[in-house]
Amino acid sequence: MRVLLLGTGPAAGWPDAFCDCARCTGALRRGLVRRPTSVLVDDAVLLDLGAETAGAALRAGRSLAQVGAVLQAHGDGNDPGALRAGCVSRAGDRPAPMVVGSASTLDRWRTPTEPGSPRVRLVEAAAGDRLEVGSAAGVYDVEVVGTEYGGRPGGGGLGYLLTAPDGSRLLYATDPLSEPTGAALGGRRLDVALLAAGGEQVTADGEQPVRDPFGDQLGWLRASGAVDDRTEVVAVRLSHHHPPDEDDRLAATRARAGHDLETVAVGADRVSGATGHRTLVLGGARSGKSSTAERLVAGLGAGSATGQDPGTGPVTYVATGPPAATDTEWAERVRLHRERRPPSWHTVETTDVAGVLSTATGPVLVDCLTLWLTAVLDAAGAWEARPGWRDHLDRELTRLADAWTAATVPVVAVSNEVGAGVVPPTAAGRLFRDEQGRLNTRLATTADRCLLVVAGRALELPP
Repeated sequence: MRVLLLGTGPAAGWPDAFCDCARCTGALRRGLVRRPTSVLVDDAVLLDLGAETAGAALRAGRSLAQVGAVLQAHGDGNDPGALRAGCVSRAGDRPAPMVVGSASTLDRWRTPTEPGSPRVRLVEAAAGDRLEVGSAAGVYDVEVVGTEYGGRPGGGGLGYLLTAPDGSRLLYATDPLSEPTGAALGGRRLDVALLAAGGEQVTADGEQPVRDPFGDQLGWLRASGAVDDRTEVVAVRLSHHHPPDEDDRLAATRARAGHDLETVAVGADRVSGATGHRTLVLGGARSGKSSTAERLVAGLGAGSATGQDPGTGPVTYVATGPPAATDTEWAERVRLHRERRPPSWHTVETTDVAGVLSTATGPVLVDCLTLWLTAVLDAAGAWEARPGWRDHLDRELTRLADAWTAATVPVVAVSNEVGAGVVPPTAAGRLFRDEQGRLNTRLATTADRCLLVVAGRALELPP
């Protein structure tokens, strides 16, 4: 199961364009924008369709044409018109997607869809109902669970327990669950839980604190066995109502905040300790980026799309540096790196990173892409401007980027940030600086997670 977070904010998004509170203006200043919460599962099931869902999918390079069901949590932010317009142009005899929701939620869909859009099927649901969603990958089992929308049971809000064809499970609840509901989920371990953000909320004016039961819900789910240490617990519907220390509050419950356009891999594709399965670790010299990357992959096993247990295979460490035979200082660096690695890791000394990624059956750590780029520029004759060097470089960059995007195993790649200092005084230095920046940007575009390491501290970069 692959889960794409198209949005992680409230119905109005965050920051709210019409709000001038400190939280909204601060988020806008930092460029941290959250669209209304919406989630795409395996291109087959859409959890909540809002006004910005289609645009977010296109920005992520994903089509919604194969979606077989739209599961609506409640009526806030629904966009029936977007689905109606899409169904009119659906090719062939493909069945219309069904829209599932409570009676009050579907009231918002009936007027725009029923008269002129018979291709959209409305399925009224209530807590305890079960239904199946067919897709090219198989059948998804959906169990409807009750939530306390608007702070009251039966308020029209629903949650969904989704079981994929590979057996992996996802819980989607953007309103609070009750204790009986949490207990009832026991016996079915969740691979991922997407829950409305918690901690102690505050009102928009910053005055009256409002208790949010995020921690309580998580406690009930852990007590029932539905959530354990392997479950990825991700908070969504984050808004200006949540305090600045929300990340710390979530961490205290062993959860984390989700980010727009983030991919969460679960089930056979899950990467323990990482967000998604392609992670780019950036940093300056001696910043701690290599040790950070090593911690990310430590303990990982095969974890490939074949469904192997995550602890059954070794990590492949791709060392892209030159041989250390004639350089004693470089040899010492290599020795220290080798001593840090667990003996179970398999080391491959090569610049053919794409080749390794295309054949790997377990997690891969590439350290580092800066040395890889140096070798490629050397081979291309870039320094002396050999005819055709740019074409050679472009071919190698494309080959690497394609292998990075197509990788079916966890990949952590280390690269240097070299453009933050003075402009290099030589043409070769400026050339290398520019190409390194382009390489980092190209891989970051399709990375599931990017970290910037400064003085040994890893900073999560927003998508």
